[in-house]
Amino acid sequence: KCVSTPGKQLLKMWLMRPLVDLEQLRDRQDVVEFFLHNHEVARALSDSLKHVKDLRRVIRSLKMPSCSMNVAEWRDLHSTLQALLHLRDVLEVVMDSDERSPALQRVGKNLESTKTQCALVYDLLT
Repeated sequence: KCVSTPGKQLLKMWLMRPLVDLEQLRDRQDVVEFFLHNHEVARALSDSLKHVKDLRRVIRSLKMPSCSMNVAEWRDLHSTLQALLHLRDVLEVVMDSDERSPALQRVGKNLESTKTQCALVYDLLT
């Protein structure tokens, strides 16, 4: 079950265009298996993902010359950045555990640079 709008969109895309690359399929299965055996981590990630909003709309507003973001869009940006920071913290714990999948390791590495950027923007918003 997807708890965020971006997650729902991603799942829909995955169903409409299933993977054909065997390595990617195995990576996805490894991640699913990891979460089946680590309920607490899955719950923590799910709780954070509930706060991830569809940022495409917000980014479109930011790109406008007048940058006419309304209060709801600022709130969405704030909650998403906060959720991304929490997601990174949860993934750091996963990365330090003995039981981690290569696919999750790649996600953790990709989020490393994002954490600093999110933290800077989050600090500006609070």
